[in-house]
Amino acid sequence: MLWIASKYKGKGYSQEQMRDGDDCYHLSGEEGRKIKDEIADYMDELEDIGRIAFYEKYKEFKLY
Repeated sequence: MLWIASKYKGKGYSQEQMRDGDDCYHLSGEEGRKIKDEIADYMDELEDIGRIAFYEKYKEFKLY
């Protein structure tokens, strides 16, 4: 989820584009909606704290 959030935010895509994008096309139903909402939350966090702080905070994860 972090990788998807960093990828879409890094490319300047919106949350709507993320929800409809190739990385999330297979997510459906209630569980899929929850996952997409969590990715959107990470996208918001990335915008709020900035790229450097976000990448430092999540440095143990693979990011885009």
